[in-house]
Amino acid sequence: METNTFDIIGMAKRVDSQVKRKRAARILGGIGVAAAGLMRGGVLAPVLVLGGAALFVRGVTDRPLKETASRIERWLARTPTHRFGEGNRDLVDEASWQSFPASDPPATGALGVR
Repeated sequence: METNTFDIIGMAKRVDSQVKRKRAARILGGIGVAAAGLMRGGVLAPVLVLGGAALFVRGVTDRPLKETASRIERWLARTPTHRFGEGNRDLVDEASWQSFPASDPPATGALGVR
């Protein structure tokens, strides 16, 4: 008696290997196209190098180029900030500042005496 069941784990493994092959093809293809542009020279060389670089970045990040470009743009446009009080405090000062107020309530008197 044969049963027809759906093997979801096997399907996930096949999809995962397909995604890995596609990423590897993009990376290797991008390197190949960029190298061909560098070796060829001429008017078409910059187009091949940029196209190869774009294909390489797409393979490495596995994200659309527009999304990667917007992330880089946001990263470049960010304002530089100092981590601890605009650069006026060191790590010990910052730890002290972050621990205030202490989690324990203040003592009310000697042990056993009210």
